[in-house]
Amino acid sequence: MDYIFFFLMTYTIGRAQSLTGCVVDKQHAPLEFVSVVLLDSTDKKPLAFTRTDADGYFALSCPEGKRGILTFNLLGFVRDSIDIQHYKSGQAIVLKEHSYNLKEVKIKAPRIAQRGDTLTYLVNVFKQRQDRSIADVIAKMPGLQVNEDGTIEYQGRRINKFYIEGMDMLGSKYAQISENLSADKVKSVQVYENHQKIKMLRGLDFSEQAALNIVLRDDAKNIWQGVVDLGAGSSLQKNVDILCDSRINSMLFSRKMQTFSLYKYNNSGEELKEGVNLRKFFGYGMPEASSFVENISMNVPDLAPSRTRMNQTHMLSSNWLFKTGKDADLRFLLSGVFDETKVEEDVVTEYTDIATDNRIAEYSHARSHKNFAGGELLYRVNGDRLFLTNNFRANFTFDHSTGTTLVNSQQQNQYVKPYKRTLSNEIEMINKLKNGKHLNSRVYFSYNYLPSKLLTAKDIVQELNQQVVYWGAKTAFSHPLGKINAQYSIANEGFTQHIEERNSMLSFNYVQYSTKAAVGLYKQNERLSWNISLPLALLAQSFDKKKRQYIEFEPYLSLTYKPSARWSISSSYSYSEQAKDGLELCQIPLFTSYLVQKSGNGNFYNMKIHTVNFHASYKNVRYGLFTSLRAGYNYSPNSMLYSHQLDGLIYHSIATAHKRGVKTFYTSGKLTKDFGSKLSVGMDAYISQSNFYSLWSDNPVPNRFRNVNASVSLSYRPCIWFSVEEKSYLFHTESKQEQVGDLAAYNRSTNTFNHTLDLFVTPKKWVVQWKNEFYHSNDQSSSFNFFSDMIISYQLRNSTISLSLNNLIGNNTYERKIIKYNYITHTVHRLRPREFIIKYSFTL
Repeated sequence: MDYIFFFLMTYTIGRAQSLTGCVVDKQHAPLEFVSVVLLDSTDKKPLAFTRTDADGYFALSCPEGKRGILTFNLLGFVRDSIDIQHYKSGQAIVLKEHSYNLKEVKIKAPRIAQRGDTLTYLVNVFKQRQDRSIADVIAKMPGLQVNEDGTIEYQGRRINKFYIEGMDMLGSKYAQISENLSADKVKSVQVYENHQKIKMLRGLDFSEQAALNIVLRDDAKNIWQGVVDLGAGSSLQKNVDILCDSRINSMLFSRKMQTFSLYKYNNSGEELKEGVNLRKFFGYGMPEASSFVENISMNVPDLAPSRTRMNQTHMLSSNWLFKTGKDADLRFLLSGVFDETKVEEDVVTEYTDIATDNRIAEYSHARSHKNFAGGELLYRVNGDRLFLTNNFRANFTFDHSTGTTLVNSQQQNQYVKPYKRTLSNEIEMINKLKNGKHLNSRVYFSYNYLPSKLLTAKDIVQELNQQVVYWGAKTAFSHPLGKINAQYSIANEGFTQHIEERNSMLSFNYVQYSTKAAVGLYKQNERLSWNISLPLALLAQSFDKKKRQYIEFEPYLSLTYKPSARWSISSSYSYSEQAKDGLELCQIPLFTSYLVQKSGNGNFYNMKIHTVNFHASYKNVRYGLFTSLRAGYNYSPNSMLYSHQLDGLIYHSIATAHKRGVKTFYTSGKLTKDFGSKLSVGMDAYISQSNFYSLWSDNPVPNRFRNVNASVSLSYRPCIWFSVEEKSYLFHTESKQEQVGDLAAYNRSTNTFNHTLDLFVTPKKWVVQWKNEFYHSNDQSSSFNFFSDMIISYQLRNSTISLSLNNLIGNNTYERKIIKYNYITHTVHRLRPREFIIKYSFTL
C-alpha cells in the first residue's frame, strides 16, 4: 500500500505545473502578504491561492492542462495580473503604489450586541426624554419585561441576579435600584444568559435563568450621589386632604464598596415597588411558615393603585456591600415598611358551590395596617475552588386591621392582628476537589412565631398562636463518570409545629421529618444539558397521637437543547408529594377570616402532583426580535374535596374523605419586536384551564375553570419630541359546571377590556405626559370607566419641577364582576378624587 500511495503522489505532482516567483515594489523591496490567486481563464473560478512570505516569494501549483491567470493584490498597490502562458517561474512581479480616497463612513453602535452568552443593550439608544429611572428604559428593551411589582423577566423567566458593576448588593430587593437609579447614570444593561451564580461551576452547570448587570457611566462611579423629591398637593373634591409624595436616596458605587439608602413617603395612592420581594426576603430556598389568619384587604381591581389606594406609606431601607477580599464580600441590609390603607368597598359574593341562600353582601369601612421590619447579614466567598455563604436573616411583621362591616344588613365589627417573627440562618459550602469532583454541604435553621387575634362574626375573639421550627442538613458529592457526571446526596429535613387556641383550650403538635438519599446523573454543556435525579425518602409524621411512616419516590428529569445561539428549548418532568400540616389536619373549626372557617378531617394526607413543563425561546439580536413560549401540565390524582356550607354569615370549608383527579394546563407566549428607535411592538398571552370536582350533597360534580389574559403594546416615536405608548388588555374568565342529577349545569363567563394611551410631548426641557385609561366589559353589571391624568415637568440645570393633575376625567366608583372557581363577586370600589401634586426634585 505504501508503494501505491507514493506512486499516486508522484504521478499527481508530476502532472501539476509548479509556479514560483517573487513580488516587489518599484525600489525592488520585497512585499509581504500579497494575495496571489490563480483564476481559471474560462469561468474565472479560483484554482489556487497563496500569500507571499517576508521575502516576497510565493509558490503554488496549477493542474496540468488548465489555462489560468495569476492575479496579485495588496492594499496600497495597483492590482496586477498575467496569463500563465506568458509567465516564467521565478520571475519578479513589480507592483505600482496607488492611493485610495475613502468615502466618509458613519459608524453606529448596534442597539443590542451579543458576545457569547452576554447581550448588551445601549441605554442611550432606548432612553426617551420622559424616562427617569433605569426601570423605565429596561421596560422598552426587547426581550425584557418589568412587571407591575417591579420584578424583571427575560424571555418569559424571572432573572436570578441583579448586579451593579458585577456586584450583588440588593439580592431579591433589586427594585429599590431599578426604580430609583437615574437612567442618565447608566451606560448599558447587560443580560447574562444561562447565568450560573457560583463561579467554580460556570461552564459546568448552566442555569435556565438570566442575570442582569447594570454598567454605570464613569461619572456615576466612586462618588456619593443622591436624589431628593419634595412633593405636596391637595384633593380637589369632597373633603380637602393634604397630599404628600416625597423621596430621598443616597448611593455610592465603587470597586470596594456599594451602598444604597432610601426613604419614601406618600399618601397619594402610589404603590411602593421598592418594597417588592420583602415577602421573598427569605426566599433563598428557606422554608417559611404562613399565617393562618388573613389581614383585612381590598379585592384589588385591575386599576392602577393610584386610582384606589387610600394610604399613608413610609418606607426606609439601607443596603451595604463591602468587598473583603478578591472573591469575598459582606452584605448588610435593613428594611422597614409602615403602611396604613383605608378600605371602603361594596362586595356581593355568590358561592357557586352552595345551592341555595348562597349570597353574602358586605359593605366594609376599615383601616388596614401592614408593618414590616427586617434585616439580613450575608458573608459570601465565591472563588475558583470554594463557594461559601453564611446568611442570617430576621423578619418581623406587625399587621393589624380594624373596621366595621354591614354583612347582610347586620352590623359587624372587625379586628384582626396577624403578627409574624422569623429568625433564620443558612450555611452553604461547595468545595472543588481534584479531577472535577465537588463536595456540597448545606445546613439551615429557621424559627417562626405567628401569634394572631381575630374577631369573628360570632363576636368571639380567636387567639391562635403558632410556633414552627424548620431544620435541614444536606451533603452531596459529584464527580465525572466518563463523559457524564454523577451526584450522590443524603439529606435530613423536618419541622415541628405547635399550635394553641386559648379560648377553646385547643393545643396540639405536628412533627414531620424525612431522610432522603438521591442518585443523580447529569451532563451539561452549552448545546445539550440533561439531568436525572432519583431520590428515595423515608417520611415520618406525627399529629396528636397518630403516627405514620412511608417511603416517597420523587423523580426529576430535565432536558435543555440549544441548536443555535438563537434557539433554546427545555422541558422537565417531576413528581412530588405535598403533606398537609397540623393546621390543615385539625378537625376543630378555625377561622381564617371573620366569615370563613376551615377544618380538616384528622387524617394524614399527601397530595400527589405530576408536573410537566416546556419552554422555548428564540431571539434575533440583529433584527430586535425576541419571543418565548411556555407550557405546563399539572395532574393530581388524589386531590382532596371539601364540602362547603353557609351557616348564617359563616362560610364553612370542611375536608372530606372524597378524592378526585385535578388537571391543570397552562400556556403563555411573549413576543417583542424592535423596529429601531421609532417603533417597537409587543404581544403577550396567557391561557390556563383547570378541570376539577366540587361536592354537591356529598356527590362529586365535574367543573372547569378557564382564564385568558392577552395584551398588545405599541411604542411609537415619529420624532424626537413626540412619542406614543399604547397597550390593550383582555381578561377572560369562565366557570362551567356539569349537570349531574337534579343539579342544573351552568356556564358563566366575563370579558373585561383595559386600554391605556400615553402621549408624550418633550420639546427641549419640557416633558408633557397625558395619560388615558379606558375600561369596559361585556357584562352589564360592570361599569364603563375612563380616566385621564396629566403631568407637566420642566428641567432646570440640576433640578426638575413638575405638576401632576390626577383623575381629571373619571368616575367616583368602579364596578366589576370577578369569577373564581368557587364564587362570583360583584365589587364596587371607591376611587380617589381629583388631585394635584407639585413636586420639586434635585440631585445631591
